[in-house]
Amino acid sequence: MEFIKKSRYKYGIITFFVLGIISRLWFYVQNPSLWFDEAGLAINFITKSYKELLGGLDYLQAAPAGFCILEKLILDIFRPTNDIIRDYLLRLIPCLSGILTLPAFFYLSKSIFKDRTKIILAFAIFSLNTHAILYCSQCKQYTTELLVSTVLIIIFNNLLNGKLKKYYPLIIAVSPWFSYSSFFILAAGFTALLIKNKKQFLNNLIPFLFSVIIYYFVSLKTVFSMNYTDMEEVWTGTFKAFMDFHHPLRLLIRFGELFMLTKLFAILSGLIIFYALIRLLFAPKDITYKILLTIPVILAILASLAHKYPIYSRLILFLLPAFSLAVAELSGKFHTIIKTIFMSVVIFSLLNHSIYAKEMAYSYARDVIGYLTEEIKSQDSIIMDNDANEYYFYLEGKGITNRIYEMPVTCIKCNAERCREYIETLPDGKYYFFSSHDNVSEVTENYENMPLPFKPKYVKAVYFKKG
Repeated sequence: MEFIKKSRYKYGIITFFVLGIISRLWFYVQNPSLWFDEAGLAINFITKSYKELLGGLDYLQAAPAGFCILEKLILDIFRPTNDIIRDYLLRLIPCLSGILTLPAFFYLSKSIFKDRTKIILAFAIFSLNTHAILYCSQCKQYTTELLVSTVLIIIFNNLLNGKLKKYYPLIIAVSPWFSYSSFFILAAGFTALLIKNKKQFLNNLIPFLFSVIIYYFVSLKTVFSMNYTDMEEVWTGTFKAFMDFHHPLRLLIRFGELFMLTKLFAILSGLIIFYALIRLLFAPKDITYKILLTIPVILAILASLAHKYPIYSRLILFLLPAFSLAVAELSGKFHTIIKTIFMSVVIFSLLNHSIYAKEMAYSYARDVIGYLTEEIKSQDSIIMDNDANEYYFYLEGKGITNRIYEMPVTCIKCNAERCREYIETLPDGKYYFFSSHDNVSEVTENYENMPLPFKPKYVKAVYFKKG
């Protein structure tokens, strides 16, 4: 039953389109310094050749080959003359991908729902998701993976309903080159096609297999062998992103964090999306539609239990279309209350975008290195802790030849004493000390600290004299 009149529906959709686009552009236009994780990926684009980008990446990074090549291609085409323009260019593809997901998902929701209420709710959940918004302004591949995921669901849904296009096999075949997570959607789509239309299953499977075999030997094989073990340690230890039967709440928290990072709201969000998915499984719907939306979630959980794919908010952004559609599918008075609660969390999360509130994701390295280039003296030295990717990124090509001491530990709070001990081993002199964390002032408090012309939110750079 439709509760929204045609005129209100029209203005509602326009409103969410406008809010979605403006919010994505607003964060993109801010263009802050690349932070640790962004910089680690971006260094690869400016130091590696196109051929090298097909293999494993440095700085414990992983991104699909197609995304990496596009990023480098944009830099080569525009040849930015300063760091500000370069940062805009590095974030251009994520921003464009994030904006393009809006019409793509609207098309998808319209092709699935006939009820205007469900369409507008699904679109509101999708367009206002903080991760989908914020990752439009980061040099990472997650909004591109979200776009690929949305397009693949559209294609498989159309194929299942007899709507065929000649270019569908090509898009399906190349999608893994731009999205690692596409394999989850592809597995679900091919399973559904096998059940409903074996001819289309074969028509699309053959070019896909041909593409993936090539992809494996020119890229994936090296990626898997290069630093997967180190990445697994990070996801297991620091982020606890693998599912574990001994921690059943982790399932709700990790999936719910896609909508709200605060633990209590994450649990609530996780409960609602899994309830919606379970209801969908038992609803009188086409089995292939259920497979298309639920199998990727199930496979992601199984892969996480096997320590093959971490469940972390940005890494499951590709599941947002399925979650949005599943929640919108809920009908009835009781479910209206649930949907209202869920939508309240979505709106509240916009006022509490805690991704950018993390001190680690805050950086002013571009300003620091710009100042350093002008002011550093020949006798000054530089100290960088083990998490100083953004400083290395902005130092690239600046011609600074001063001695750089690489601290063997990360200067987080629990390592403060080890950082002090390392500095004690250095010769007397003047030092710039840079970190991705905000403990540098505490580590150097016993030395003469000289002022730097910055008033940052978190102090991550100091200039001090030893001896």
